[in-house]
Amino acid sequence: AGTCASIDRPVATLLGMSPAYICALIGALKAGRFYVSLAPDFPAESSRKILAVSTPNVLIADTENLHLAEELAGDNCTILNIDVLGDSLEDTNPGLGIAADTLAYMVFTSGSTGVPKGVYQNQRNLLRYCRSQAEVMQITATDCISCCSTPPVVGTVTSLFVPLMAGAAVFPVNVTKLGFPGLLDSLEQGHVTVFTVYVTLFRRFAGTLSGNENFGAIRLVRLLGGAATSLDFQRYRAHFASSCRLLTIYGSSETMSICAGVYDQNSQFEDGNLSPGRP
Repeated sequence: AGTCASIDRPVATLLGMSPAYICALIGALKAGRFYVSLAPDFPAESSRKILAVSTPNVLIADTENLHLAEELAGDNCTILNIDVLGDSLEDTNPGLGIAADTLAYMVFTSGSTGVPKGVYQNQRNLLRYCRSQAEVMQITATDCISCCSTPPVVGTVTSLFVPLMAGAAVFPVNVTKLGFPGLLDSLEQGHVTVFTVYVTLFRRFAGTLSGNENFGAIRLVRLLGGAATSLDFQRYRAHFASSCRLLTIYGSSETMSICAGVYDQNSQFEDGNLSPGRP
């Protein structure tokens, strides 16, 4: 990304949830660029609209998604296949002096209040958010945080950068490809200590569980992307260890996190939505 001109235009990515996707984001940020992510399984028309608004001059894809990238990219957008970059490229830290107000990423809202709009966040905001979330989740270098969401959503940003900036590990799970059996296998391997998941996906996943699963390594379930309910609490209590806690996050693309609520298995409340918690 550093070799492509015009730093006021973003680097776009067209990759599934994978280590390659994480590397592409870090590479863009280290080069002083900001990024906008596309999802290979999203409608092509939605991706074209994002590209039309964001006007990237670089589109990073892999071999699997190269044909789609060629269909989406315009004449002024260079496609980089991350699978064939070769070993001759520098792998050292570029050591650039990047100002705190440099843009970090652009993400698009869901459009629930009208037409989806692009939201920018700079590196200062991203760093501050990651620090606050790492403190709320009590992240240490021994933790491993799952990332199950698709690249374009803001939850992916936080699921990736919060652990990495705190010295922890990320466990990317491509649920679109692997399905719930693959997600279950990933969680039962015993590596994941913080299960971060969108609340709608959590409900569907919990509906497939038998109650005999082994989630003993998971110390925290972190729900994103909507109001959690007392039924979600019951799902958490039925399937996770007594020492595991539940964390609900409320926020938006514009504000990132607004408030958080932390519960243990002995928490008591009436039926309905859980309390949004505290700022």
